[in-house]
Amino acid sequence: MTGIIFDIQRFCLHDGPGIRTTVFLKGCNMRCPWCHNPESYELMPSHGFGREVTVDEVMAEVMKDKKYYATDNGGVTFSGGEPTFQPDFLLALITKSKALGIHICLETNGLFDDIVRDKLLPLVDLWLYDYKATENHKKLMGAGSEIPLRNLKILDQAGACIILRCPIIPNVNDNDTHYNAIERIKNSHQNIARVEFMPYHNLGEQKKFLLGAECNELHKHSVPKS
Repeated sequence: MTGIIFDIQRFCLHDGPGIRTTVFLKGCNMRCPWCHNPESYELMPSHGFGREVTVDEVMAEVMKDKKYYATDNGGVTFSGGEPTFQPDFLLALITKSKALGIHICLETNGLFDDIVRDKLLPLVDLWLYDYKATENHKKLMGAGSEIPLRNLKILDQAGACIILRCPIIPNVNDNDTHYNAIERIKNSHQNIARVEFMPYHNLGEQKKFLLGAECNELHKHSVPKS
């Protein structure tokens, strides 16, 4: 089993509880204009971004810091891109992590089908679940919010542990309509432990600038037509 990643970061402190190793899988089914990982859009390695790896290669890197994971439920976080964009590879990674006794976080936009959700549900310890926008979701991200909201409800009803993550983008979703919707979602779900507001930073724009024409070309061809 192989898949495509574009980074593995060790000693992460903001991708779930405790000390974590974050594995960034390549490919995404949304095109958030504020994305700080624009190099993750396309699945296959291109423009110098991404490499093919085996499950064992990833887990060997994750296991290097297992002795630190016992602190505050540390462990591994699978991020992206959108990690469920490679469902078989993600499932193999999570299954291996579970067998090794590692706490598992999954950072996701919620845009996955029922089969993927039902396979992941008993394995993921903590869902870092993005809620990106209340208005103009499809126009902004290239996909509607119906499936993510439905999956959130089903996960909640199944007793999944969830943190709702909300990126706040100036002049896009920093308004009362969005904040009121976040409050309604939090109050209508039993298993959302808390809401995390994620401040905007321009790392994605910096990457495009630093990486020059290659990254700009990648972004241009990846963004859906409005």
